[in-house]
Amino acid sequence: MFYTSKVSHRSAQMFGVLMLCQLAACNLQKPQLLDALGPAPGALPPVTASSTCYNQPTGYTMAFDTPWNVLPALKPEWSTEGYHFAAGQASTLSIVQVPEAPKSAPNVLRIGFPRGFPGGGAPSRWGSRALPQNHGEIYVCLWLRASSNFSNNGNVGTKLFFIRDSLNNHFIGLGISNKPTDLFPGTGLQFRDNTLSYNMVRNLTAANRIDGGQWHKLEIIWRANTPGLRDGSYRQWVDDVLVSRSDQVLFFLAGQTPQWTYLWFDPTFGGGRNPVPNDQYLDFDHLFVSVR
Repeated sequence: MFYTSKVSHRSAQMFGVLMLCQLAACNLQKPQLLDALGPAPGALPPVTASSTCYNQPTGYTMAFDTPWNVLPALKPEWSTEGYHFAAGQASTLSIVQVPEAPKSAPNVLRIGFPRGFPGGGAPSRWGSRALPQNHGEIYVCLWLRASSNFSNNGNVGTKLFFIRDSLNNHFIGLGISNKPTDLFPGTGLQFRDNTLSYNMVRNLTAANRIDGGQWHKLEIIWRANTPGLRDGSYRQWVDDVLVSRSDQVLFFLAGQTPQWTYLWFDPTFGGGRNPVPNDQYLDFDHLFVSVR
């Protein structure tokens, strides 16, 4: 059985089999039971991740077009791609050669999750340069692969990275259903007042799964709400299929100024304390980000 909050329940009624993701560190309202939703599917068929970002809206300014040819630099320096880390923060990052990577082969950025690493922490962390001036609209297109043995080990999900503003802590991550190896990308919205935090709607079908050791393309659009009103919008595509959407999103609270400021990569394993069960990894082939 799966659950959704009041916010995502309205979106589920509008858009079909959509549900609330179960990512880490979000304090949700009491859930409502959706008996109509069945279990996640079994083995995934082979996919070919296309090499084009198709869904960028017009009028956006490019912020990052990152092939991950180099590692982030140690502070205070910046890498040529616009990223850096503090001492001791990036010990499990590496650039590896993957000739079959779909976008910018052969180099990919690998985040290692060593066996026994504790749940609730990130094995490596790094941040980006400031985003261009914007009014709270952002488009993300990336190519991602989880190792075939990747497992959340009974925790509720793994965060990928945060899209920061001056007050909030919203993120893109990988949640699970009833199996620790099922990975469903989604968005979590975290506010300083954690009673307001919630997770975005998403689709628990094969179209939205990215586990199994295959490359997948993920595209996401966040469009800011009128501060304090639930009129922002959210779209998510996996391998060119629109799998999640909502037009009732609260990104910014009353009195806040809609603007995204930078990216913070903090691939937190868990939303629980169970340790990493295997030596496993996540690979980024390419990252494209634009704003308006």
